[in-house]
Amino acid sequence: MPSYFIAHFSITDPDGYASYIEKVVPLIQANQGRLLVADDAASLIEGHFEDGRVVIIEFPSVEQARAWQATPEYQEAKQLRRAATDTHSMILVAGFDPSAA
Repeated sequence: MPSYFIAHFSITDPDGYASYIEKVVPLIQANQGRLLVADDAASLIEGHFEDGRVVIIEFPSVEQARAWQATPEYQEAKQLRRAATDTHSMILVAGFDPSAA
């Protein structure tokens, strides 16, 4: 079952964030992830939402997404992101199989 890593953050240091992207995109691909969304102009439909970037990455499973996050390479890259952004939220959700409902 696919899983989705969803991040919402504001970029405070564009150069630092560019360094993060250079490191993280190959790591996502090496861990069977697929970058689906990177949007700076999400539209609020209802509720509360701070301006910022929304990123959605699909992985084959929750376990694969967690394995990606646990790699030493991602742990190193994560420090670049933390230094270059203000994180609003990051969540991991499992996909939905309507036939199992």
